[in-house]
Order: sequence, then structure tokens, then C-alpha cells
Amino acid sequence: MIRTYSIGKLAKTLNLHTDTIRYYERLGLVEMPLRLSNGYRCYSKESEKRFLFIQHVKAMGFTLKEIKEMLDITHPSKERCDNIKVQAREKIDAINKKILELKKLKKILEEMVLNCEKSSNNTCPILSAIE
Repeated sequence: MIRTYSIGKLAKTLNLHTDTIRYYERLGLVEMPLRLSNGYRCYSKESEKRFLFIQHVKAMGFTLKEIKEMLDITHPSKERCDNIKVQAREKIDAINKKILELKKLKKILEEMVLNCEKSSNNTCPILSAIE
């Protein structure tokens, strides 16, 4: 017997909102599901795998547009794989940039907290610095 899911069951299994599932369908990230005679959507195990793939790649920082491009590759080629590799390197660069920004922010906040701990007046050095 083939295992199928209703949209609610699939959403719960994947920890997604049903609106997200419908949105991904409208974008063409996943095939439109079969409809039962009552009009309910009926998702397969393959649909679940596709949604999991989207979640994993999205968590790596890829946009839905980029994910759609990946999913549209029906016949992987050296050129297409190279393109995905370039996109992955760009994500790595963006992540490294974000890490540097976060480290700077962390240092600023640590300095603010230190100034707050040294302060003996009734003003808040953190709020003063932000203003």
C-alpha cells in the first residue's frame, strides 16, 4: 500500500504551515498533488521527500528561486553542476560575511555591557550608545 498524506498530516510531519505547502505548489517547486473525490489534496512519500529537500536547501541559505532552478535540473550535466557549485560558493561567501558582521556586533554589545557594569550613575550606557 502506498503511503499518502493529507495536507494537514504532511504539514505536521514536516513542521510546515499548510499555506507554505500551497505556496510552494504555486511556485512550481513541487508538483500539484492528486485530488481525492472530495477535493482534498493527497501527497505521496515522494512529495514529502521533495519538501524535505526544499527545507534542507533553504536552511543552507538558498532562495526559493535558486531552489527551483536546482529542482528543474532533470538531466544533470557538468555545466549545471558547476553552476550549483558557484551558487554554493556564493552562499559560503555570504555566510562568512555575515559571520564577520555578527562578530563585530558581538564585540560592540560586549563593550556596551562592560560599560554598563562600570557605570555608577542612573543612566543606561547601552541605551545612551544606541541613541
